[in-house]
Amino acid sequence: MLITYSTLRTLEQNQGRFNYLKYLLNMYLRFYPSVFGAILFYYLLPLFGDGPFWYLVDRYHVEACRKQLWSSLLTYNFYEINLDDFIQNSICNISSWWVNSCFHLILFSPLILVPLYRLRSSTSLVVMFLTIIGGCFVSINHIAHKGVPYMNQLSRMESIFEDSFYSIFYTWPFYHHISTFALGMLVGFLIRRYPNLYLGGRFGESLLSIIFLTLTFYGFVWTGEMLSSKSNFFETINESRTNLEIFLNVSVGKLMFCSGFLWIFYFCCTRPKSFWSRLFSIQSLQPFYGLSLGLYLINFLPPLWTVFSTKELIDFDDYFIMKNSAFNFTMTVVLAYLINVLFERPVLNLMKLFG
Repeated sequence: MLITYSTLRTLEQNQGRFNYLKYLLNMYLRFYPSVFGAILFYYLLPLFGDGPFWYLVDRYHVEACRKQLWSSLLTYNFYEINLDDFIQNSICNISSWWVNSCFHLILFSPLILVPLYRLRSSTSLVVMFLTIIGGCFVSINHIAHKGVPYMNQLSRMESIFEDSFYSIFYTWPFYHHISTFALGMLVGFLIRRYPNLYLGGRFGESLLSIIFLTLTFYGFVWTGEMLSSKSNFFETINESRTNLEIFLNVSVGKLMFCSGFLWIFYFCCTRPKSFWSRLFSIQSLQPFYGLSLGLYLINFLPPLWTVFSTKELIDFDDYFIMKNSAFNFTMTVVLAYLINVLFERPVLNLMKLFG
């Protein structure tokens, strides 16, 4: 959404001229200093813990970053995964799969946006709708022909380890997110070209808010049910999600889940006095906006430290869970702030300095 808005604005300011190399460099420097900072914290992690299980941190997580440093910084780490090795190890900062997928989609977005800038608005909307539909078919086609079982298809798996492989094949690659990315591009296009779109007044806008938020909720519940397993293990391994349900979930379900969030973003950008704009303008929330990338990249590290530095038997009561949750949240915010100060801000300031 933001890429579409900013790219169209740049094209309008430059009379349709677009410097792709400058765009590529700016996008890389926006994402990967944070990735480097998160990896550095993984390198330093062995210095800050001990215990009978602590060696597993180095074996499974730090060693993965040693092996995959360059592939992580060059955006292709999950394309070179050896599944046999993955069972015994891990991937360097597993959260980075989203950054890589998002970066790859951003690289390709000008190939659509630059031609769309020169088309009539109505034609551009048709092309974007076709891109969304095409993205759905890409996901369905890959799942249909890859041959790797999807989530909760245990009866089709040769090993129980394969239960987590669907993420590698069907979640991490960027082409499984074309449809949702294109939907975001569509909303960004509407914000830029149709900021005052009439949607039925207050009644129509309220009704659409209910509809889109309901779609998001149902999309979330639907995917959650597909991820959940039966309490009886034997029922779980003998049941299997149908291909039709899987195809619908990876196409329609993802779009449903995103629709409510994109509706809120559209309102925040075009209706400054609306409920949603006022809600997200709360001063106490604003410090977190600049930390969002760091929060995402580093969120796995505090729980990792908590679990593997354990030195005694633990009673998992409500107090322990609340205490650990508070600690993990606090440490995630602190580490994200360090990433922002040490890596993100200096690079962004240099980018502003050199234009």
